Formats: sequence, structure tokens, C-alpha cells
Amino acid sequence: MVTTAFPEAAPETARATPVLGPILVATDGSDDADAAFEVARPLAADRGGEPRVLAVLEPIPLLARDFEYPSWVRELNATRRDEFIGRVRRQLEHHGALDWAFEVREGAPAVQIGRAARDAQASLIILGIGRHALRERLFGDETALQLLRLCDIPVLAVPPEAGALSRRAVFATDFSEASIRAMRLAVPLLKDDATVYLVHVVPRFAQLSSVFDAVQQSYIDGLAGEFARVTEALELPATMTLETITLKGSPARELLDFAAASKADLIVAGSHGQGFISRLLIGSVATYVVRGAECAALIVPQPRAIRVLRSATDRRTAAGAPHDVPLPREEWSERLKTFSGRNAGRHCRIEVDDAQLGAQAQVLDYPLLGVAYDRHDDRVEVMVGESDGTHHLTRGISGVTAMSLLVDAFGRDRLLRIEHGAGQTMVLLAGPA
Repeated sequence: MVTTAFPEAAPETARATPVLGPILVATDGSDDADAAFEVARPLAADRGGEPRVLAVLEPIPLLARDFEYPSWVRELNATRRDEFIGRVRRQLEHHGALDWAFEVREGAPAVQIGRAARDAQASLIILGIGRHALRERLFGDETALQLLRLCDIPVLAVPPEAGALSRRAVFATDFSEASIRAMRLAVPLLKDDATVYLVHVVPRFAQLSSVFDAVQQSYIDGLAGEFARVTEALELPATMTLETITLKGSPARELLDFAAASKADLIVAGSHGQGFISRLLIGSVATYVVRGAECAALIVPQPRAIRVLRSATDRRTAAGAPHDVPLPREEWSERLKTFSGRNAGRHCRIEVDDAQLGAQAQVLDYPLLGVAYDRHDDRVEVMVGESDGTHHLTRGISGVTAMSLLVDAFGRDRLLRIEHGAGQTMVLLAGPA
């Protein structure tokens, strides 16, 4: 393990601890959900988060839609719902949260929580998780993992013994944009004088010896610069202490072991799968952390393209905000060729935003190989996959009517928007150009 301490993590001009947006506290009325309220209350009071409570009642399994249930079953459901609402209201009263917005929904917990979070435009979902009984796991860590697959809103999973704001936090980083975004979103969850451990686990290829000695040394030599870049990007308040840690081994296992040894009360990780198959799921490190952490875990998925686009639209008048650059039809072929050249290899997410179905993810976290326009068929093709050609996918888009680029304040491509028919296809780019 290599440790570097930065007692003055940020200059005195560093920004103050940021505030949060709406917070959704999910509960099933059990004691395990109490921890979510204990964490949400100080965030609402000290960090400006507007708290909302969603209570999810899982329905009694149905045999068939057309099955005629006797009247006593309907009465049982009504009684069960009333008892559930009463239990949750007592929980709210116990935590001084009777004035918080409160809603009850029935259905699969992860689905209902994800929908409610999107409806409320929540910045954070807080979920209490159990560690022992099967029932606790079903509403706890398993629900948290399902949420991360269903929506792009950060999930804070807190065990029963979790406290309020974090004093010692482990920030996992692979130096990617996803991990930096996750760490920035975690700052409001920290005490003003918190200690932050910025932890990087050296990947397996850089741990090998003999023929890979030069590669390994080059990688290790570059870590100081990467840590400095991420430290600067974090802009932690000057009152916090930052230490950088380099570990070797299995990423998830090393993170959990370090968190336990340092008595951390929060682990933060960005979720983005890297393998060809794991891109269809959330990252294995995030899964392992949620299931194995003895402290609270904040997992931040990659944002969906439609959210990035709407956010940029909302801020289009602000100085330095991302801006939309229309691509003239007569320049499509050349502009896409140039776009492909400067963005090849960047990981991307492809979404189709349909007027009736809404935004649907089609491709998750693949390296971009290129985008081309065929003027004869009026068709755009987006190719993603491994650069060595072992795996690739091509998405063809017919009937294209317009295209534009969302460019950030530094002139880097952020999103390619392709309009067609009653919808649009969006290619969201991650990481630096």
C-alpha cells in the first residue's frame, strides 16, 4: 500500500460544501429503514436537501389477472394496507418527519422507488439495508442493486448502525469521469472536517511482472499525476483532510478491507461495467461493495443521455454552460468523420428517446469506434466495441432528419443527438476527449 497525505486538501478559495437537491427516503416500515431517516434528517437540515418519503408495500402475489378473488381477499388487502400506513406514520413521527412529503405505492420495491425518484427529480435515494434475514435482503441490498440497474439516480445504502454525516470516507477512483462524478456528489454527505481517503486499486495488468515490468513501472509512475488531477477536480472544502491511497489486489476486496481497517463510515464508488457482458449490468465492484460493506455505501450510476441533454437545456443561458451545435445536412458526412476521429475509444452510452415509450438505453458503456452517414440511404450508423475488433455492435438509424452536438464549456463533445421520425437517438460520451 502506498499512502500520500495532503493535509491541506484544497486552497482557502475552494468552494464551500455544496447543497443537495430533493432526497427520496425509501421505507418498508421496518426497523432497518430507521437508518435512512437518521441519515436524511441532517442532510435536509444542513445540506438543503428537500426530503420526501416513499413507503412501498409489496402486494400479495396474484395467481392470474382474470382470477376472481373472494371478497375476504380484498378486505385483507385493505386491512394490510391500513396497518402498513399506520406503521410508517409511527416511523415518521419517531424520526420527527411528519412534515415531510409522504407517499405510499404498491408493487415491486425497486420499480416503484425508481419511478418515484424520477417523478420527484431526486438527487439521491436513501435506503436502509439489512444484513441477515432473507426478508431484509430482499428490501435491502438486493433492492439497492436492482435500483442501480433501473435508474441513474445515486443510491445511498445505509446499514442499521449508520450515523448521520460521514467523518471518514473512502472514495474509490479509477481516475475516470464516472468516479470523479461520484465523489463530487458524495461531498455533501461529509462532515465539514471529514477525512477523505482517495483510494485507487492498481489493475491486474499493472500487477504482473517479467515481460510487463516496463508497463507496470510506467503505470505506477503516472499515478501521482492522476491523483493530482482528480484532487484538483474534487475541489474539496479546505476544512477537509485528503489522503491518497494506492492498493494492489482485487478491487472490491481491497476497498472493503481498507474501509474496515480505517474505520470508514462511507464508501463511494461510480458504477460502470467494463467487460463486454458486465456492461449489461452494474459494475461488479459496485455490487460487491453494496453486498459486503459494513458501513454506508454510495453508488453513483452513469447519467442517462436524456438527463444530460435536459440538464444542458435548462442551463443553456448560463455562462460556460454546455451548448447545442446544429450540424448542417450538407456537412454530415465530413462532420461525423471528424467527430469519430477525435472521440474514437471514448466510452459511450446509446439511448433511444421515443415519444411514446420514453428514453430506453440500447448500449451501455462501450468504446466508440465511429459514426458514419450514408447519404444514399439517408442512414447513420454508430459502431461501438473493442478496438481490436473482437467484439463490436453497429446500430443503424434510418430516416434521419437532423443532428447536433452538445459541447461542454471546454469545447469537448459531450453528446451526439440524432433526430429521426418521432424520436431521437443520443450517444452520450464519457471521460475526457
